[in-house]
Parts: sequence; structure tokens; C-alpha cells
Amino acid sequence: MKQSTFIVGVALVILLYFGSFWLLFSNEFVGNDTSFIFQVVVAMMSTGLLAIVTGFMFLFQSQIESRKENRTKIFEKKIEYYNDAQTCLKRIVSQRVE
Repeated sequence: MKQSTFIVGVALVILLYFGSFWLLFSNEFVGNDTSFIFQVVVAMMSTGLLAIVTGFMFLFQSQIESRKENRTKIFEKKIEYYNDAQTCLKRIVSQRVE
């Protein structure tokens, strides 16, 4: 539930981001491609796009790290269980031998 809400929020931000630039360009508020305002708007658009891509990379990297940490915890629990089972078996065998 939390992840789907996050994805919807990110999608809305991206749509709002590109929608605002679409409005600027479709209504020709920025002028032609030689104007200073046009160059500033394109630079802001490029910076925002770079931030979006970096955010997605960070998101996927954190998910991969989270899965890796979970696998490590599961492995540690398995080792703990096997050590406990081995200790119990040693105790049982030593009691039968005596």
C-alpha cells in the first residue's frame, strides 16, 4: 500500500513537472530558441530530468540493498537455528552415551 502511494505520488510530480513545461512551450511564453528565457527554461528542464533519473536510480538501489539486508538476516536466522539444533543433538547423543 505504501509503495503504491509513493509510486502514484512520483507519477503526479513527474506529470506536473512536464505539464508545466508543456504549458510554457505550447503557449510560446519562452520565445524562440535563441532567446535567453528559452535557454534558462531548457536548462531547468534538463536539471529536473536529471534529478528525476537520479531519484529513480536511488530508489531502485535502496530496494536492492533492502532485499540484500533481508536475505542476510534470514541467513543469520538459519545459521542460528542450525547451531541450536546441533547443540540439542549433541546434548541428546551425550545423554544416551552416558
